[in-house]
Amino acid sequence: MRSRAWTVLLLLAGLALLGGAAYHVYHHVSGLPPPLTNRTAARDPNTVRPWMTLRYVSRAYAVPEPVLLRALGVGPQQARHHTLAGIAALKGVGTQTVLDEVRAAIRQYREAAQERATPAARPAP
Repeated sequence: MRSRAWTVLLLLAGLALLGGAAYHVYHHVSGLPPPLTNRTAARDPNTVRPWMTLRYVSRAYAVPEPVLLRALGVGPQQARHHTLAGIAALKGVGTQTVLDEVRAAIRQYREAAQERATPAARPAP
């Protein structure tokens, strides 16, 4: 009887781990950041730094990576494994220019998300 309880307990623990892994794999493969929470999302876009990669910015600031790629006008292969300073060098522009573009993209994405979340006022009948 005791071994059956341990078997069920281990099976439930394994299922919980599998579910958590599936959740993280889904967000990694889909390119979507995890849901925005107060714990995980950096609030101030001004804290973006040149040493950060686009993937890091995407996850830390809860902005989809394709949004940042479009804002910078680079492809995923160009941006992969490069810091924002490295992307600036690839584009032949100043690091501050790339930082400003990324910060603006974060702000625009958040404003658009807030507009989508705010229901439009209905006219009175």
